[in-house]
Amino acid sequence: MTALAQQLKTEGQERALRAASPDDVAAFMATVAAVPAGVEFSVNLVRTRLDLACVPVSARASLFARALLAELIEPVIVRGGGREVHVTEPSTGTSARRAQVNVYRRTRKAWDGSP
Repeated sequence: MTALAQQLKTEGQERALRAASPDDVAAFMATVAAVPAGVEFSVNLVRTRLDLACVPVSARASLFARALLAELIEPVIVRGGGREVHVTEPSTGTSARRAQVNVYRRTRKAWDGSP
C-alpha cells in the first residue's frame, strides 16, 4: 500500500471512529471482550450482536482497529515463503459481494470499560 493510500485509509478510519458514539464503542468492545481468549474470529461471528446493539456498519473497521490498539485482539498471521499474510475469510454479510474479512484472535487482556 502506498503512503498516500495508507494515509487516506487512516483518515477514513478516524472519521468513522469519530462518528461512533460512546455507546457504540462500549457495545463493540463488550462484544469483542465476550469472545473467549484464544478463539479466532471475524466480524462474521459477532455481526448479529453488533447489529442488535445498532453499532454502525461504517464504524466497525475502525472499531476493530481500536480493539487492536487496546490489545483485546491480534491479527491471525500466516508465515511462509518469506511472507506474512493476514488471514481472511469470506464475509457472510448480506452485501458482501465476495468481500474478505480479517480474522483475529482474542487475547487474554480484559477490557477496562473505557470508550
